[in-house]
Amino acid sequence: MSYCRYLPTKERRSRFIFSSKPVVKQVLGLYINSGKNIEEVMGGVLAVERSSYLPKILTQQLWEHYEIISPMHGVKMLAKTRVDALFAAEEHINFLALENEKLTNQIKLAIPELDTVYGYLASSKDKKGKNIIDAFNNNIEQVLKQVNI
Repeated sequence: MSYCRYLPTKERRSRFIFSSKPVVKQVLGLYINSGKNIEEVMGGVLAVERSSYLPKILTQQLWEHYEIISPMHGVKMLAKTRVDALFAAEEHINFLALENEKLTNQIKLAIPELDTVYGYLASSKDKKGKNIIDAFNNNIEQVLKQVNI
């Protein structure tokens, strides 16, 4: 089984084989309710997707973390003011908001480009998984040129 967008943490390296270079670039930002400003919500409840990487600035601000199961779950929680902010991939959240005009009016990007992370192709450590990663790594330059990373 193969996955994309994984950050190679110590725990994940024990379970998966990773590509030698990243395959996805994610720009992460902080979203808040449209009726609020960042000063009002700073240090409140921060929705974070399971296994998300948190930049140092967010850990220093003493946010209370609320684990969400998906970006859409976080957007809905934020729109209903059940959380004060959402830390998520800008491209994904912007796409979800564009699909739903109501959400576009309820949330806003308060701090754009807070961080950038790179996701890697990961696969199970079995022979098939190793073959997938080896094939990808052997053709990585060609693949990366096509996807412009």
